[in-house]
Amino acid sequence: MRQQGFTVLELLVVILIAGIVTAIGIPSIRAMYINGQRSDSSTSLYGAFTMARSEAVARSTWVLVCPRISTASASPTATPTCQDPNSGSPDWSQGWVAFRSTSASLASAGLPAASDLIAAGDPMNANLTVVATNSSNPSVPVTSVGFNLSGNASNASGGSQAYTFQLCQTTTSSGGTKSVVHSPTGGRTIYIDFGGRVSLATSAC
Repeated sequence: MRQQGFTVLELLVVILIAGIVTAIGIPSIRAMYINGQRSDSSTSLYGAFTMARSEAVARSTWVLVCPRISTASASPTATPTCQDPNSGSPDWSQGWVAFRSTSASLASAGLPAASDLIAAGDPMNANLTVVATNSSNPSVPVTSVGFNLSGNASNASGGSQAYTFQLCQTTTSSGGTKSVVHSPTGGRTIYIDFGGRVSLATSAC
């Protein structure tokens, strides 16, 4: 009578095949996870700008959206607030804050009071980076985006301004240096035109 079961050789073959399938599948799963995070983060930021514009028109007031101060350095019970506009290096990947303001300038308006807060977004995945630029002077850091009473996008002086926010995946070297993963379709870009209209599209990184 033939003994039922697997031989050692058969078990080794099965284990080898399972290892190969796992090795192939894990990078794909990770890529899917990063793509999902990038999609969620870009949709969140897109929604923040769309909501801010609607709120500005509905309430006939200035509404600003700024990069959020790191939640790691803020009290868990504190009102979400903006990064220092004078720091020179705003990091939009830390999240965002939308609030009603009396001015187009974040420096003049000051940090948002709890009563003026509209909404706030959470930090993005650590493997994502955001490059924010304005149309008139791309070298100047974007510390906030303002929407006036008519819903138009503006700069800190109250003048018309268009903006671009590009989200890309990054990798970190052993020395801690981040670099963008270049891909023809791996980015998500938010466009805000002079009239304040907001759009979201797939882009290259």
